[in-house]
Amino acid sequence: LPSAFPLDRSPLPPTSMSSAARRLLFLLLCIPACKTLAFSPPCCWSQGAQPTQCTTRSRHRAAMTRRSRPLPSFYAPAVALRDVSRTAMAASSEGTLSDEAKALFGRLMQTPMFDGERVAAGACAAAFREQRYLTPEDLSSIEAAPSTSSAPFSDRSALVDVLQANNLAIIAEAKKRVDAFPGIYEEGGGLYPPVRAERCMRDFHTFLQVVCYATAAGEPNFSNPKGAAILRELYSEMDVPLDPMLEGVEGLRDASNEWAAQDGVPAAAWGDADASFGHLLQVLRFR
Repeated sequence: LPSAFPLDRSPLPPTSMSSAARRLLFLLLCIPACKTLAFSPPCCWSQGAQPTQCTTRSRHRAAMTRRSRPLPSFYAPAVALRDVSRTAMAASSEGTLSDEAKALFGRLMQTPMFDGERVAAGACAAAFREQRYLTPEDLSSIEAAPSTSSAPFSDRSALVDVLQANNLAIIAEAKKRVDAFPGIYEEGGGLYPPVRAERCMRDFHTFLQVVCYATAAGEPNFSNPKGAAILRELYSEMDVPLDPMLEGVEGLRDASNEWAAQDGVPAAAWGDADASFGHLLQVLRFR
């Protein structure tokens, strides 16, 4: 590591130090550099997706372990926020929101789009606040909650396991759909500057998480109507490119369906997920 240690690199006299001592000195000099290399967390966006927490359960554990891409281990959940729009969070932190958008953002914090208190009797609320995927403890709480789904909970939770384990591949399909829009990332495009594109991808993670909550709970109509209306107003005020966002959600839906089919998830369980994606698309359409 020549750039890390500006030391005198002239050869040591043959008799000045034993070979064992030289090896020990070499190790002592390398330890700080190794720590720097090993514990400097990579950029989340350079990984192609947001770091996430993921769990596996039941009979799908082996399949998910075999096919899922590894997730970064350094991730710790951010400060709990109830807003589904990380795009708005980014713009707020940079001071670029209009007064109207700031007011809408505050209202959305108070009345989020996802009705966490109603869906699964509140069993998903903590996961939504912490912006993460479901844990085995969350799924146990959801199993105990009432549901009107025709699919057994075991099938719904198995599907959720598949979606969560393969979330990076699913998000990648959403990004591919957005990439197809000419000039979307160029100056004047809907996802310029780059921070808008980054936050768009992060929103896709939130959307997939919400669909997982709704699928596990067997409650496709998961939204709070007031929160959904506020979100639409906020996206409109911030000029979020609607068509690429909707096409990205369609990509989430199609990729999720492919993973479910590959894993042999029963059709009834996929029906809950498909209906949840459909409901999400309805929530996002504001023109």
